[in-house]
Amino acid sequence: MATKPTKKNTKKAVKAVKRHKKFDLSVDRPEQAADIIDALQSLQSDRGWLLLKQIFEGNIATLEAAILRKVDPEDGKTALKEEECDRLRDRLAYLEELLNKPNEIIGRFNQKDTEVPEYDPYAKVRRVGQKE
Repeated sequence: MATKPTKKNTKKAVKAVKRHKKFDLSVDRPEQAADIIDALQSLQSDRGWLLLKQIFEGNIATLEAAILRKVDPEDGKTALKEEECDRLRDRLAYLEELLNKPNEIIGRFNQKDTEVPEYDPYAKVRRVGQKE
């Protein structure tokens, strides 16, 4: 039999939630980056990911239509307030981010290390009498 939520039960549940550190994708060797890229590319070709991708894309299309028409995506009829549309926009942005996450991570690893920009403002100043 389920217990009715009380103030005491709720506090325990809230205290149990832990904050996790942001996942670190830094690598020491190029082989590690290649392993991560290979894993993400194999994930993208996996049947499970392809199924999830179809589900996410369907949800995105549903949310976009609901936001444009300002109706509840569940029934398609109930009018929504602007705050409710904002929540739907947040869900939409999250789904789009989730859908693009493997490509984003792969792109980070595929970026070429560019030169460090020169921040010295005097490095390129011509001196009096100096030729270019």
